[in-house]
Amino acid sequence: MIAVRSIPARIIAWQVLVGVVGAAAWSLAGMESGLAALCGGLASALLSLRFALRVFSRSPDAPPRELAAAFYRAEAFKLLMAAMLFMIAARFFGHVFVPVVTTYMATLVVYWVALLWTFDLSAVDRERLRDHGQRKSERL
Repeated sequence: MIAVRSIPARIIAWQVLVGVVGAAAWSLAGMESGLAALCGGLASALLSLRFALRVFSRSPDAPPRELAAAFYRAEAFKLLMAAMLFMIAARFFGHVFVPVVTTYMATLVVYWVALLWTFDLSAVDRERLRDHGQRKSERL
């Protein structure tokens, strides 16, 4: 199970928030656009939740091959389900499909922002960067 304060849980929560904000913004163009945007955002969050449950339910002590296999299977399933969800959304929201796609894409930006949450330089890397900066300034 995913811990509530874990990074995957935070990513999913932010995706839901981005989806709701996107739906609120698109609802200014009409309720159907808002509903379409909400479907796009929630589809992304649900796919991320399923991915996280499949990948992070594995023990960290599991063999690397098993962890990689779980990751690739979950990602393949996520891509296939995303394609199916887009086909379903096109069926119901074909005339307002832009909100679906734009809100879905906005939720994907959360992954890029998540890199900032997890990016932590080790002491060795910090020292290396500090040395590099000093050498660079000496050359100038």
